[in-house]
Amino acid sequence: MKSFDTINKNFVAFVIEKVLLDINNDMHSLVKKRLMDDYHLTFSDCYGNPEYLSLILKDLFGDSYATIVDNIRTMLKEHATNTNIDKFIQILSK
Repeated sequence: MKSFDTINKNFVAFVIEKVLLDINNDMHSLVKKRLMDDYHLTFSDCYGNPEYLSLILKDLFGDSYATIVDNIRTMLKEHATNTNIDKFIQILSK
């Protein structure tokens, strides 16, 4: 059985990808590529390293980054109440 932390990690990755795919496939692919090229991370790794996702979103989306973070926050808050997810959201929002 998977640990609770692994489930949260996978859930956060799913939410990030869903929010980016809702924008469009190209943005999803670009963020995915930047995560790997710049930091050797996948979307699943963002759960433990939200600061890198935050930097990429700010760079690519400018002020619109806040809307993307709000969408991620909304989806996570609807389905999960966990201190680690709260910490992820706080770091991502900085």
